[in-house]
Amino acid sequence: MQMSKHQQAVHAAGHAVVAILLGMDLEHVRVFETGCGWAGDMNLIGKHGDVDDRDHVAILAAGSIAEFQVDRGYQSDPKVRYGSDDWLQIDALAKRHPETPAEDFMADAEERALALLGEPNNWRAVTVLADALMEKEEVQGFDALAIVRAVFSGGANVAKRRFNCQDGLCNL
Repeated sequence: MQMSKHQQAVHAAGHAVVAILLGMDLEHVRVFETGCGWAGDMNLIGKHGDVDDRDHVAILAAGSIAEFQVDRGYQSDPKVRYGSDDWLQIDALAKRHPETPAEDFMADAEERALALLGEPNNWRAVTVLADALMEKEEVQGFDALAIVRAVFSGGANVAKRRFNCQDGLCNL
């Protein structure tokens, strides 16, 4: 399925905002045109191996969840819902945890991403970052962090916030 530039910007912004909220440092987030539509990527600073698998899957899930918030095009099949690149990574991470059924592992990640993106300021950060991606097509990590910080009232420092996560739900 081809994605429009706006869909891809929202998708990429969802990944990036949840990564920031979970304390990750971004190198950049971007959208770019391919011969088959629009694509995007997000690079974290440091090794992906340093990211907890459950956080990593929540970050991966956040792209499609953000896209669903805009388009309401939710897909019940996770292979369709997440797209091939995200799904391959999610599937590989879930297989590293044989003690947890893959469906439960995914449900936990989706709940965490939904809880984070469901917070009004966090969702506002997604929309502002998506707008920046629509305009610039690439946003450096420090600028993405500045966008997230700017949407919080009183200049709250998002990077220093701690999340209370229980049963897959995270709250500020």
